[in-house]
Amino acid sequence: MSPSNYSATLAGWAAQSEIAENVHFGNNVRWLIYNNEGKAAREKLIGKGWEFEGDKYRGSGVAIKPLNLWLELNEEFTLPLEKWGVEEEEEVTLSSSEEEVISYTLTADGKGVRIQGRKVGACKLTATIAAKAGGA
Repeated sequence: MSPSNYSATLAGWAAQSEIAENVHFGNNVRWLIYNNEGKAAREKLIGKGWEFEGDKYRGSGVAIKPLNLWLELNEEFTLPLEKWGVEEEEEVTLSSSEEEVISYTLTADGKGVRIQGRKVGACKLTATIAAKAGGA
C-alpha cells in the first residue's frame, strides 16, 4: 500500500463519528509508511487504544511500489512512483544495484518508472529526491 493510501485510510478511520476502541494490528502494518496526514490520524486512533507495530512516519519522500517484482527476460512493466512532502517538480534520480539486470527510465509524467528485464538476476532499484530515498 502506498504512503498516500495508508495515510488516507488512517484519516478515514479517525474521521468516523464513532471510532472503535482497542484495535490491534500487530505487525500487519510493518513496512507501511504514513505521511503528515496519517500522523495526526494515527495519533487520534492510538488515543482510542489502537496499536500499530512497525509502520513508519516519513514527512517527505519518494516510493516505488511494489517492493518486490519478478520480470521475465525482456518483459516490461511500469511501476508507480509516489512523491509526498516535496515540490512536484523535485527531480527524482534512479539507480540500480546491478545495472545490467534491468533497464529503467522515468515516465514522461514523472509518476512512474518503466523497467525492463535485461538478464537473469536480482537487483534493487532506488529512487532518490535530494537526501530522501525510497526503494523497490
